[in-house]
Amino acid sequence: MPIRLSGLISGLDTDAIVQELVAAYSTKKDNYVKQKTKLEWTQDAWKSLNTKTYSFYTGTLSNMRFSTNYNKKTASSSNTSKATVTAATGAVNGMQKLKVNKLATTGYLTGAELQKDGKKANYTGSSKLSDLGLNTSGNITVSVDGTEHTFSVSGDMTINQMVSQLKTAGLNASFDETNQRFFISSKNSGADYDFALTGDAGGIEAMKAMGIYTVSDKELEQYKMMANYSDDQIVNFALNDYLTYQINQKNTELNTKITALNQEISYLQDKDSIREKLNKNIDENDKAIQEKLGIDRSQITRDQDGNITNQEYQSLSQEDKKAVDDLLKKADEYEAQQKKYDEYDANLGAGDVNDRIASLKEEVNNNTELVANNRNLLGKTYTTDELTTNQDLISFTQGYADSDYYKNLKSKYEGIRDAAKQVVADMTDGSADGASSAVRIAGQDSEITLNGATFTSNTNNFSINGLTITALAVTGADEEITITTETDVDGIYNMVKDFLKSYNDLMKEMQTLYNADSSKGYEPLTDEEKEAMSDDEIEKWEKKIKDSLLRRDDTLSGIMSSMQTAMLKGYEVDGTTYTLSSFGIATGSYLSTAVEDRGSFHIDGDPDDSVSSGNDDKLRKAIATDPETFVSAFSQIANGVYNELTKKMSATSLRSAFTIYNDKYMKSQQSELENTIEEWEERITEYEERYYKQFSAMESALSQLNSQSSYLSGILGG
Repeated sequence: MPIRLSGLISGLDTDAIVQELVAAYSTKKDNYVKQKTKLEWTQDAWKSLNTKTYSFYTGTLSNMRFSTNYNKKTASSSNTSKATVTAATGAVNGMQKLKVNKLATTGYLTGAELQKDGKKANYTGSSKLSDLGLNTSGNITVSVDGTEHTFSVSGDMTINQMVSQLKTAGLNASFDETNQRFFISSKNSGADYDFALTGDAGGIEAMKAMGIYTVSDKELEQYKMMANYSDDQIVNFALNDYLTYQINQKNTELNTKITALNQEISYLQDKDSIREKLNKNIDENDKAIQEKLGIDRSQITRDQDGNITNQEYQSLSQEDKKAVDDLLKKADEYEAQQKKYDEYDANLGAGDVNDRIASLKEEVNNNTELVANNRNLLGKTYTTDELTTNQDLISFTQGYADSDYYKNLKSKYEGIRDAAKQVVADMTDGSADGASSAVRIAGQDSEITLNGATFTSNTNNFSINGLTITALAVTGADEEITITTETDVDGIYNMVKDFLKSYNDLMKEMQTLYNADSSKGYEPLTDEEKEAMSDDEIEKWEKKIKDSLLRRDDTLSGIMSSMQTAMLKGYEVDGTTYTLSSFGIATGSYLSTAVEDRGSFHIDGDPDDSVSSGNDDKLRKAIATDPETFVSAFSQIANGVYNELTKKMSATSLRSAFTIYNDKYMKSQQSELENTIEEWEERITEYEERYYKQFSAMESALSQLNSQSSYLSGILGG
């Protein structure tokens, strides 16, 4: 903005005069600014109302259109201490008979109290199993949820490690140091989730030492199966395990090779930078060694055991010796790196780097594919014939009989069989009470009888034909529980009540906006006008305008009218026409109802509604006596309102989809006003510049006139 020094000669306040001259134009511009402000406020008012209308449209109203949403049921149990019941929409009305035969239980093992010298022990999680008396090693197998997990045990294992192994196998497990007992349980209730702990001879000894050895029905089943292993089965078990071992060994070897290949690729891709960095590290490390010792690394001498013999080293503190040792270790690592890089360079020779990288990448891909193929062979149990003849498998199993690893596997399974035979024999003569103080609860399914049919579940919950039954206690031999399923009258009633409340709230909002007091004579304030008013006065002034923005709006009137017409319209069900009044739902008296509430509906007999609480409750009676007719009629009413709003919210050239007002048109109006305001601002600036130039010219003329007058006065006076 230019700096003007006007009125110096004439003494006139030209700034004030110019502003007065352009005042008429400024007033016109301000009028457009006020129109734009009012339009923006109107858009905000519509946006707020549109949000509420859309929420009603997609929420409560949409739900009320579908008869399935009215299909609410309630169910009750005649004995809630033994069974509870809830009903879904598909439940059938009527009475049913229920018996609870068994409750689901979780497999649980409470270990025997650990003793030492005839007294309660004092073991901790860090105590070793050898402290508990285990002086052998073996294997324990956990069978749970259709899977098996075998792990090794020995006297060197701690109690915490044992607990960790049980958890890894899929059980809940802990050791209570206060009570000196192991606690083990399944993670889920039911017979299928019950667990079994079995072992070979060493595994059984370990379980006895820990006080967790039991032979439940499920465990005896496992032992009998293992006792009947044939020699051929044992060979097959060992050979399958041997295959897994060999594949894992081979994949470890391949992955090591892949890592080495990738390292060579990384080096070749940036060898100069890597070499430079390594040489810098070596120099810095050697310098640090020299600073610590006072001699060069090449001067360090060692005895036959590798100990440094230099006096400079011997005279150092233990802390400095450790620092030197770390630096020397780092130097060895750097030299190993350097040697590896030399090998990479030798492999490259005089060849092209990019060709070598491509070749290495191809080798990586080939080895990666081999690893994937090998993994695909795992996860399946093969027959002995497949393991010794299949071309994909034989490369891993060939010569297995001479392998010590295979022999150990075969010996392991033979040991399992021998131990299982002993357990079965002991159980036969009743001597296998290994840990008589351990308590074992088998996991079992729950069982109920409903209308004579038996159902089982691994939990105490049953979902049957729309009913959810929770068994809590076993019923007596001749005891039956009555389950009653009915239409949920209260649920449907409250659904209708909530719908009407949402409708009334929206209609009241619309009525308030439409019937607002006039704000004639009130227009948005300019900045100059605001300066003459307090903040409170400005707030009240603007509120007066904002409250009346949609007063007597034709669009709003059309929306209210279409919604009210749809609500009051009659709908036919089986040849009979029903309206809201058929169910005791109506608007209040026109004369006695406030203007904003005239479109609201009231339910006769609703205790929460002061207008209609004293009337007979027709709605609840209609729902209870003829729910199908009520649902058919009311869903049609909701559909009627929905369809009317759909029309009012459809997209046109003036409005967007799901919008009840002409948002597109208002945006175009706003854009036009913004352009007009900009034009008037430019016009005012032009007029100001013209007037300032004219005053400037006048000042120049006056200045010349004054100079001439002074000159003449000087001559005449002279």
